[in-house]
Amino acid sequence: MPSSLPRIITVDPTGSIPQQIRGAVDLMDRLIIQIDVPSGEEALDELKRSKCTAIFAAWSPGGNMKGWELAAKVKQIAPDTPIIILADYTDNELDSDTQASSPFIYLHRPFEIDRFLRILNAALDGEDVFAARDKKATTEMSAINLGPQFSAAPELTQLDKARSLTDKLMSDLNAMAILLCTREGNVLAERGTVGYVDRDELAQKLIPTMVANIELKEMVGGNVSLLQFYDGEEYDIYILSVGLHHFMAIIFDGQRGARELGAVSRYGRRTAEDLIGLLGAEAWIIRREQQQEKAATTPRKSEVAKTIKTQAEEEEEPLELARAELSTPEPEPVSAMPQLDAIPDDEFDLDKILGGSFDDSDGADLFSMDAMEELAKLTDGGKKGTLTPEEAANLGLIQGM
Repeated sequence: MPSSLPRIITVDPTGSIPQQIRGAVDLMDRLIIQIDVPSGEEALDELKRSKCTAIFAAWSPGGNMKGWELAAKVKQIAPDTPIIILADYTDNELDSDTQASSPFIYLHRPFEIDRFLRILNAALDGEDVFAARDKKATTEMSAINLGPQFSAAPELTQLDKARSLTDKLMSDLNAMAILLCTREGNVLAERGTVGYVDRDELAQKLIPTMVANIELKEMVGGNVSLLQFYDGEEYDIYILSVGLHHFMAIIFDGQRGARELGAVSRYGRRTAEDLIGLLGAEAWIIRREQQQEKAATTPRKSEVAKTIKTQAEEEEEPLELARAELSTPEPEPVSAMPQLDAIPDDEFDLDKILGGSFDDSDGADLFSMDAMEELAKLTDGGKKGTLTPEEAANLGLIQGM
């Protein structure tokens, strides 16, 4: 940290950049010496008179000088002085290769606020502004390396409602700042004074905590929630999980944070539940990448059945059937009873048919009631005046049972 106050030169004929720098510095509650000049020539004159900590200039800093020309001349006078070019919407974009080889930082509107503040803080503290510019990309890579085994966090589409909830929580707790982040370390919302801590670094360092929270879910059972407290001299930080994919970091002054445990537990958990309501069931659903790959490569049962059915249909060659002619069949004629030729009268001889002599009186006796009565008396039942069914059947009077 420099022993004296940082001395900043801003170069912009429109006056926009001086206002932005002054507002950001006030927001971070820092003290600096800021010198505002309307042209590049005046900036060089000021730099020759007295050393400065950093220069923030427009891409068109006034006069006939361009921003890259100003940067080149600054490096000739003070090689160690960082220069940050803040380009407007209508200014040209610079590709990544040009920016990497340039001796100045180039930011094009709309600015990434977190990157702009990191660069400004680094310039005020005399640190490497190029490292501060590239810090986000480095931390994102570390996030990928720390948590590749889990699926991506679900998108929080209702960010406006989420921000209103964190605003109310900050008012209830009278906290310094609140961050709402994803499990991968991406900051979705930031409320309160910016600049107390590096928000991206804080979010990245809390990734292992959230991963451990997920791992413990299977051990403790149910929808696990996390409330963690870091007690520091300058700042006290509470970490509250929002489902399995998001968390809030609540920042207090180091002298009073420890006394806010009850309030954080009450109001913080209530806000976490409201945020979970915005996410829905996805707040508690998580898959490992291996499960995702298996689900992507393993077909569902319905798909397997459909595939088998399709293959079977392809293997079976359909038979070509001729079109049937439909007609009402003619009924078959009922065969007539066989007709027997009548036996001539001169050939009709009962003796030949019955194999012996035949007396007409014998045939008449078959139908004589007196003869039948005499025959019945020969049986035991006939003697009594009654016949049993068996006896009647034996005599041929009724059909056999």
